[in-house]
Formats: sequence, C-alpha cells, structure tokens
Amino acid sequence: MGKIDKEDIKEEEIKKTVPLLEEEQIMRYKGITITKRKDGRYMAKPTYNGKQYSIYGKTQIECYENLKLFFKNKPAKREVTKSITLYEWLDKWYKTYKVGKLKPGSLYQIQICINKHIKQNIEDRPLNKLTSIDIDVALSKIESSRMKKYTYDCWCESLRIAYRSKLIKDNLAELIIPIHHTRIKGTALTKEQRIIFLEKAPQIKYGKVFLFQYYSGCRPQGARNLKWSDIKEDTIFINETKSKNGQRWIPLFEKLKALLSTISKTNERVFPISETTIKVQFEELKALCGFEFTQKSLRHTFATICAENGINENTIAKWLGHGNPSTTKKYYIDVLSDFEKEQASKINSIFNT
Repeated sequence: MGKIDKEDIKEEEIKKTVPLLEEEQIMRYKGITITKRKDGRYMAKPTYNGKQYSIYGKTQIECYENLKLFFKNKPAKREVTKSITLYEWLDKWYKTYKVGKLKPGSLYQIQICINKHIKQNIEDRPLNKLTSIDIDVALSKIESSRMKKYTYDCWCESLRIAYRSKLIKDNLAELIIPIHHTRIKGTALTKEQRIIFLEKAPQIKYGKVFLFQYYSGCRPQGARNLKWSDIKEDTIFINETKSKNGQRWIPLFEKLKALLSTISKTNERVFPISETTIKVQFEELKALCGFEFTQKSLRHTFATICAENGINENTIAKWLGHGNPSTTKKYYIDVLSDFEKEQASKINSIFNT
C-alpha cells in the first residue's frame, strides 16, 4: 500500500481503513506526521501560537484522535498588547523594577549585563519578534561563566515580567537553555611564588598597581578607582561596587605607604590607566614570573598572609569588604598550605624526640 494522508478523511472512513493499515504506513492530520517512538508509543508534534506541543498515543489511531482533540481544544491565542523594542524594554525593566530596590553594587552589575553582554551581543528588534534561539546565541558569546550566569538571570527575570505584562506571546525564560555557574575557590601564591612576584612586578611599567592589590587585598576595580584624596594619614578609602561592603576604609599599611610614596601625584587618580592596559600588563607580568595566577590570586594571597600571621577572621573580612566572615574563610583563605607544612614539621620534630 502507498502512503495514506488522513487529513480530510471522515470518522467512519477512518474506522474502515484502520484494519488495512500496516505498521510502517504514515498518518497525518493537518499536515502533521504521526511517528513511532522507540518505546512503542506514537507521537505528533504540532506547533501552535509559536509553541511546540507533544501529543502521544499507544497506537496511530489513538495518537490521531488525540491530535484532533488538541486542535479542537487548542489553547487560546495569546494577544500581545503593545509593540516595544528589546532595548526599550530592558531600559524600562531596569528603571521600573530595579532602580530604588537594589544596592548600587547590584545595579552596577545589571548595567554591565545589559550594556556589555546583551546589547553588544544581540541587535535591537521588536520584543515580540525575539526568539529563544536569539538569546541562546547571545549568551554563548559570553566567555566568563560567572558573567554568563548573571546575564542569563537578567534575561529570565526581564522576560518573565514581559510575558506577564503581555508584551510577548511566549515565556521565553522557560525556553532558553539554563546556565549554571559554580564558584571556584581561588588560590593564593605560594611563598616561593610570592618572592618571584615581588621581584618581577617592579620590572614592568605599571607593576605598582599589582603591588597595591597584593599589599591591600583590594580588587582590580578598587585599585583603578583609587584617588589621592582617598588616602588619609592612617587609612585608605577603597571604592568598589561589587557589594554593599565594597566601599570601606582599610589601614594604611607600612608597605602601602612606602609604595604610594614612590608614585608622583600628576593625576587625580593614583593609577590613571585603563582596564585594558592593566590586563595587557598583567599578561606581561605572568610571563616574567613564569607561572599561572590571576589578579584575584593577589587578593587571596593578602587574605592568606593575614591569616598566617594570626589576624582575626572578622578583621580580614572587613578589610576585604566581605559582609560575612564565612565567605572570607571559604573562598579566600588557603589554610595555609606552606604555613601548615612548617607547623607540621615542628610537631614531627617533637614526636621524633
């Protein structure tokens, strides 16, 4: 027998035809093919109102009947109330649902996601013409796992509100591929690496910015933002926006005082260099040092040195700008590979006497 297209066959004609159907024959309804699954069931996948559905049946006829029933009771078509572009919606979502409700650090993070990781990775278009594939492609262009997760969260929240407000037909937040990020515990420099770092950093043009991070425990942003007016007789104001504790005062340690005394005050900022320049200089520094590490490693090293020398955890957390000391202990203090080896050797010598 040839292929049987049942789209227009009446109910009584179907019943007459059923006994003659073979397993390999094809049935369709409204142009939608019914296929056999590996588990023996039959399936059809109609698309309606921009969304794909799965219809099942134990037999071809049962699947056919369920498919007919689907079209008979098909979901009501969702009407879009307004026409607004993607960029317009993101700006409106930010101002309406975020400004005034979040801390400055969180608002800054959302602005980075919108301006750098959404608008630069996807062109503006009517919001109701946006597809989940468009968003998946835009997210795939973000290299940092952490920033990809932050941006994914912005997409999802803004899209859910757009769907609830009837600006889009489908809740695209449910259709885009989920993004997950696991925060990786950083590592401090070993004692041998610290010696090499302190020797090599002064050899590059802007090495002092990395020495500042090493001696202060601040983030790269804190070093870039530092102004001469932030430096007082015994303290330094660190201006970071990552968290509510990012803006903080730390002691003007002797090493910091000595380092700052070697820098001329020719600009309002202590380190008037761009983020791009700092990244290029850091790559040069790593090449000189001959081992892999990150700028965050300098912050981890500061925390570890503090802990090695008995500084209270709450104090270290305050200097690093952490609201919870457990964050400091979990992610920033490597307790304390080299230091512990030295302490263990003392115990070994005691037991060996």
